[in-house]
Amino acid sequence: MNKILKTSLFFILAYAVAEALVYFLSKDNFFTSPMYILLPIVGFFGLFFVTPLIEEYTKWNTWIILGLFLAISFIAYWLVAYIYAYEIYTVLNNMAVPKNFGFWEQLISSAFLSFTITGAIGIIASKK
Repeated sequence: MNKILKTSLFFILAYAVAEALVYFLSKDNFFTSPMYILLPIVGFFGLFFVTPLIEEYTKWNTWIILGLFLAISFIAYWLVAYIYAYEIYTVLNNMAVPKNFGFWEQLISSAFLSFTITGAIGIIASKK
């Protein structure tokens, strides 16, 4: 198969997996925002085209890049969610940030999860 057909098949697979996961995990939030449609596209193609450049520049393996991407993605999401909670609870309401903020529930119901899934598949597809 040529490169364009493989890329198209990987993208369709990644998009379908991401949208199905978001739909089954958070049916209430599905397609309430255009980000549920746009972020998977940016995640897949952005990392599909950038991964070979990162590999060439850093001489890292694809799996190291994938692991770093996933780790940095979840750390960044946690940091943004915590800063958001800090602003809402502490700055605006003079309350302490709750211990059980519901990080995983928010992650599952957000479009960022589909971005992360398609980005990871984009990294894998860049080697195929």
